[in-house]
Amino acid sequence: MDELIKGLSWIRKAPQDDGILKAIVIRPSVDVRKELQRCRLSPESGAEGEAWSRNCWLRFEDGSPHPDV
Repeated sequence: MDELIKGLSWIRKAPQDDGILKAIVIRPSVDVRKELQRCRLSPESGAEGEAWSRNCWLRFEDGSPHPDV
């Protein structure tokens, strides 16, 4: 709960205006781009199919990719 409360001030700094999502593009492997109509997101693995979760250069001790990257 403390972590959630600490994050609220950061979230509240986000732009309040409506934005327009123009494209969703993932990188399934090096030098490959794939446009998607929709995708599933998670803090643990980012965008589904994106190589980031497998190739992230910064990792936690348990081997999971660091979300700041």
